[in-house]
Amino acid sequence: MKVVIAPDSFKGSMTSIETINIIGSTLKEYFPKADIKGIPIADGGEGTVKAMTYALGGELIQKDVLNPLGESITSYYGKVGHLGIIEMANCSGITLIKHLNPLKTSTYGTGQMIKHALNDGCTHLLIGIGGSATNDGGTGALEALGVRFIDIHHEVINDMCGEKLSKIRYIDASALDSRLKDVDVKVMCDVDNPLTGERGATYVYGPQKGADRDALRKLESGMMNYSEQLIHYFEKDYGKLPGAGAAGGLGVALSSFLKAELKSGIDIILDTAKFNELIDGADFVVTGEGRLDGQSIQGKVIDGITNRTKVKNIPVVVIAGGVAEGYEAVFDNGVDVLITLPNKPMSLEDAMNKSKDLLREKMHQFCNSLKIGMKISGQ
Repeated sequence: MKVVIAPDSFKGSMTSIETINIIGSTLKEYFPKADIKGIPIADGGEGTVKAMTYALGGELIQKDVLNPLGESITSYYGKVGHLGIIEMANCSGITLIKHLNPLKTSTYGTGQMIKHALNDGCTHLLIGIGGSATNDGGTGALEALGVRFIDIHHEVINDMCGEKLSKIRYIDASALDSRLKDVDVKVMCDVDNPLTGERGATYVYGPQKGADRDALRKLESGMMNYSEQLIHYFEKDYGKLPGAGAAGGLGVALSSFLKAELKSGIDIILDTAKFNELIDGADFVVTGEGRLDGQSIQGKVIDGITNRTKVKNIPVVVIAGGVAEGYEAVFDNGVDVLITLPNKPMSLEDAMNKSKDLLREKMHQFCNSLKIGMKISGQ
């Protein structure tokens, strides 16, 4: 029997690797001769660097950068040969600060991490842009890479952030790090929002980053101005590209100035990890995530995996910390078995604290059921 275990992290309770170890060890108890392959999965947000670096046999490189509010922190990126794997979540992410304010936050630290990777010899970059705390259009990251934003008085605007977008009158990219011309950049992006408008970066994601109605108005006005300056500079409207509004507009910065390709995060990860080859001959695949809902089939981990298992007619088992509205749709999308962790009514905090024990318990139940099924079928 061959089993591939490919879960996302259960955020706040179990990492992808911890989940793999529990599932794999339990399966081995019941099926000691089973060929079990484990690969941690992420979708471009928090945990992407560790998951991909582990899967590809690379190393984590620690670097000092500035967090979204300009405070020095020690973060990391993944290095696999000449490939650098970066996630903005651990440089400019929403979990890095206590007081959310998208008028003040900046992607500068993400630009610093890109520069660190270049300094270490990376010629290929994979950048995950989920989990941001920012709404600066990626100007902070560009500033770190050498782009200058000029105001109406022909003075350089320093310390770019959301509230300074309205001040931009000219863009000067003459000092953009020249090494980027020879670097292949792919961006893991799981949203298709444009830069501005009702579906843009500000109005869709600004509230969850701490913006009230007045802040939303100021941020959108600034983003509109920034969009106009980009059109003037490039003679092309990058702001309408699907994903331009991702991560508070970092998507448009990377696609325009770095000529990055924006693709589904899960597809990039599965392709890089050679997932299609890994599942050849598998009897079933086990995946999972913290919460299953209607969005789980919209470009997320489970959607990416089932898109590939369906082609090979491989059954899929999903383990979830919990379910929410619309979760039933996964059964029409290639999921065969759903296992939820809580074994009785319990609070979210209790379920997260007991997640490892609950996973072991549910895996024992699953393995016993599997043995009965195999016995009935004569295997």
